[in-house]
Amino acid sequence: MVSTIRQVFNILSHTFYLGTMVDQEMLTIGFNIQEPLQSRFENPLIIVSLIIQGARNSVSKEFDENLYSLARNAVEGISLKEVKNDPILRAYRDFYWKVCKIDPTKIRPSAEALIRRVLREKPLPNISQIVNAYNVASIESRISIGAYDVNSLVPPLMVRNAHDNEKFLGIGMSEPKLLSSDMLILSDAEQPINILPYRDADHSKITPATTDILLIGTGVWGMKEEEVLAGIERAAELIIQYCGGKRLGPKVNIWNT
Repeated sequence: MVSTIRQVFNILSHTFYLGTMVDQEMLTIGFNIQEPLQSRFENPLIIVSLIIQGARNSVSKEFDENLYSLARNAVEGISLKEVKNDPILRAYRDFYWKVCKIDPTKIRPSAEALIRRVLREKPLPNISQIVNAYNVASIESRISIGAYDVNSLVPPLMVRNAHDNEKFLGIGMSEPKLLSSDMLILSDAEQPINILPYRDADHSKITPATTDILLIGTGVWGMKEEEVLAGIERAAELIIQYCGGKRLGPKVNIWNT
């Protein structure tokens, strides 16, 4: 009996870990959303966080075929014309229009952009095994998922209005842009790490050297908590399957006006 319990504990300890106080603090997302954004909102805003520690990232010349097969299976039977009618993607589109003041036909929700690439039989971005894995989870779940190098972050984390003239250098940007107070961001204690829910900062991105990952799933009104949870759980599952590591979380953080 003792031996069986020890075996179960050993199996679980390879997948889950208790985490340090810093890790626990990293999972808790605060909210300080003020006007002019607050009046644009309908309830709720859902942020699901999960940490993976000790992953082994890698970069290969080609996108993993098994992962790409999962992506193809997730869009089977869907046409390009039907994509925008998916309830989750429609919820993100409405959020882009109303809160972000962004045309979602020009800057598409991340999951929708990836789905459209697969439907057009175009290759998915081959960034690294960690990024590729959570991108496939995003395709499967339709959830907007971001990932950040834990060692680049300073807790606590907060969803808030950007400050006027606050600088933000996004992934792939050559120069930082100046933000304004009508923009919604996720920041750590020092600087923005994401313009919600569509652009990640360069300084906290996943790199080939990343071992500890903070996964963030964002859900907006018209979506269920379980849907966001399922997306993050799937991302963690695929990352651990392909890159190893142990997990802490998830934690559901919800804001209502």
